[in-house]
Amino acid sequence: MELAETAPEVERSDEVGARHTHVRLELCCGETVEGELVYEAPATTDRVSDLLNDRAPRFVLLAGDGRTLFVRRDAIDRVGL
Repeated sequence: MELAETAPEVERSDEVGARHTHVRLELCCGETVEGELVYEAPATTDRVSDLLNDRAPRFVLLAGDGRTLFVRRDAIDRVGL
């Protein structure tokens, strides 16, 4: 799902200490999207791979260029940092 604006979750992310990591996601459908992966994680599991291997979040939040993408985790084929 794509929002043509910055989602409130992204705007509040700094208030809660969320991490921002620039990534390129290659999706199973062949599309590639790029931006800041925004996520909350304890210091012991703060790697992008920890987030993607965790069963809890079904979607990841990708922000950039004034838009926000909610990407289904199981639609991600590869991640480039």
